[in-house]
This record gives sequence, structure tokens and C-alpha cells, in this order.
Amino acid sequence: MAYGVSSLVLSRGQTWPEVRVVVMGAFVLAVGVLLASLIHRQLFSLASFASWIWFAGFLSATVMLGLLSVQATRSREAAGRP
Repeated sequence: MAYGVSSLVLSRGQTWPEVRVVVMGAFVLAVGVLLASLIHRQLFSLASFASWIWFAGFLSATVMLGLLSVQATRSREAAGRP
């Protein structure tokens, strides 16, 4: 639920300051869910398509949100803004 709400808030923002907290929060959530899922991977069936979607979805969300955060931080630093 929290991931969906944060995605909705993120889609409404138009500048980095408007979405920074949501992106960082969603990134932390995605990393946490991915790590917890990997720790408890014995509870997942690798034969199940749903398990593959689960891991692929959270892995891609973690990578994309991480790259977005790094890129936005670098562009702000290049512009001389905090």
C-alpha cells in the first residue's frame, strides 16, 4: 500500500525537490523488501511465475530508484545547488 501511495505522489511531482523524499523513501522500501525476500527466499517457489515477477519487480524498482537518486544528486551538484 505504501509503495502504491508513494508512486502516486511521485507521478504528481514535477521537480526534484517535490519528489526527493518520495523517491528516497520508495528506494529504502524497495531495498528492504528485496533484502527480506532474498533472506527468506526458501519461502518462494522458483517454479512459480509469481515469484519471478516479485523478485524482478523489486530488483528493477531498486535499480531504477537508485539510479534516479544518483543522477538527480549529481545534476544538482553540477549546478552548484545543495
